[in-house]
Amino acid sequence: MSYQDLREQAKDRQWLQRAIRATRDSIEKKWKKIKTNQEKDLGPNNCSLCIEFLKGPGLGCGTCPICIYTELDACDRTPWDDWDNHQARIHGKGLFGPAYIQDGCIICKKLADKEIAFLEKILKWLLKFKQELHS
Repeated sequence: MSYQDLREQAKDRQWLQRAIRATRDSIEKKWKKIKTNQEKDLGPNNCSLCIEFLKGPGLGCGTCPICIYTELDACDRTPWDDWDNHQARIHGKGLFGPAYIQDGCIICKKLADKEIAFLEKILKWLLKFKQELHS
């Protein structure tokens, strides 16, 4: 977690607002719906964070709060990576899916829960930082 990177990026307060909104949307509009089989994972095509921050194929994720938090250039080694690997190995789905909780798969449900918890941790981190800025 690089607070220095976050501090630099948050000089643009619009970025912080976009990051908070995209993280919330990813939790509420994608992952909580995936968990209840109301949505499918289409990789970056329906990830609010990717839509907001992905610079294009091969150009990296730029200023995505996940990348700043993990200090990695993508969702590597995050719960999403575990989800994607499970979907590919067990269910034959890949990066652009559509991936979903298949046939009540308990592992899929646990991995979706891990992704939600991870994104909630990032959201809490962003909100804490926003509060510090306004103190």
